Amino acid sequence: MPDQRGVAIPMTLLVLLLLSALTAGFATLSSNEPQIAANLKQETEALALAEAGIERVIWALNNPTTPDGLAFPLPATIPDPYTGATDLALGSGVYRVTVAAGATASEVAVTSEGRVPGWTAYRGRRTIAAVVTGLPNLNPPCAVCAKGGLTVGNKTIVDSRTSTCGSKRASYSTASTDIQGVENKTQYGLFAADADANTPNQATDYSENVPASTFDAFTLTPDQINLLKDLAKARGTYYRGAVTLSGSVPDGIVFVDTASGDPIGSPPNPLDFGSVAIEGNVGNAKGWILVMGDLSVRGEWLYSGLLYAANRVALYRAEGLGENNNSLSGAIIAGNVSASPDAMPFNTSLSTKTNIQYNCDSIRTAGSTVPAFFVKPGSWREVGG
Repeated sequence: MPDQRGVAIPMTLLVLLLLSALTAGFATLSSNEPQIAANLKQETEALALAEAGIERVIWALNNPTTPDGLAFPLPATIPDPYTGATDLALGSGVYRVTVAAGATASEVAVTSEGRVPGWTAYRGRRTIAAVVTGLPNLNPPCAVCAKGGLTVGNKTIVDSRTSTCGSKRASYSTASTDIQGVENKTQYGLFAADADANTPNQATDYSENVPASTFDAFTLTPDQINLLKDLAKARGTYYRGAVTLSGSVPDGIVFVDTASGDPIGSPPNPLDFGSVAIEGNVGNAKGWILVMGDLSVRGEWLYSGLLYAANRVALYRAEGLGENNNSLSGAIIAGNVSASPDAMPFNTSLSTKTNIQYNCDSIRTAGSTVPAFFVKPGSWREVGG
């Protein structure tokens, strides 16, 4: 066996050399890691600042009359601080935001850049581009808008004197309006020319046999319908076909589509219509209920917002309820798309003892449960700085 005496010292020196190299490497890494972490932190802060710029524009569009609010449609000259030239300080850095007209009349193109710690001397920088879009402001001229006939039950109240966004009629119908019962308290209007606004059922309170084209201004377009559909899908309140909501209605946008999910055709196929039946005690729900077909409400219900049906709306009163236990603060729009032009249009009907009050805020945002402006789905993206 060869003599191995004297090997220990060289082996020890070799191990010490390797350990020294590893120690030097770890020391180098440990000195770089804090800087890497600091850089990552500043990049994350810059991204948050860029996101804040998008939220700032949404806030400004939703509050156009406040200081730094933003009118819509956009003015010809964009005001500060939305020109991309103004530093807006927030937290550990600043951001600048630029707005411009979007691809459609309902859209605003937004670019927001965040920098940390300052605009000129920065270590973190991120930029976001997005499209902010608005829900349609239908602003119907009527508390109950029926593209067809309208039947109003005894002791029902339809009151547009509560409007705070201009003069409105209690109802529009493209056919006749049948006001039933001698005890009826329905059809108040709000008109400057109305000498006695507290007397119901005057000629200035409601409009019959109006042209069908009148409804074009407050009928949802296919693009608007698709946008609302996407919003409902995102929040889990999208349904297809026949749906029953018993005892509870989600706040915000509720969208009931056709059974196939396809748009209502021309001519429409009633067998494909969606339908929603709201039953039971529905208390103090808020939002928009949109149905590509028929909407019926049966039971005791209190709702703030917009009821929109491509076809018919029917409100029923459960037996045993007192007067006006069924209440809507907002408006109703019924399209009656299945009505034949050669036959009497299907009626939209309001049950006995129903109380409908025109409410501008409920129609627009349903007590903030429906966003007036928001980021268009799929448009949010980070761009190179």
